[in-house]
Amino acid sequence: MTDRASKDTIRRRAGERRIRAYEALTWARQQPAACTTDAMRARLLEETIMRADEGDA
Repeated sequence: MTDRASKDTIRRRAGERRIRAYEALTWARQQPAACTTDAMRARLLEETIMRADEGDA
């Protein structure tokens, strides 16, 4: 049971991190891109989310 519980915990935490990342990406996209640094951060965050989703498949 401990194995199952820890796997569930890992999956739940990964889901929570993904939700926070999507929220951060949404926020970054809504901000005026005053500098290229903001745009680069948003792009990097989006790539990170895509890699995380691929890892869960």
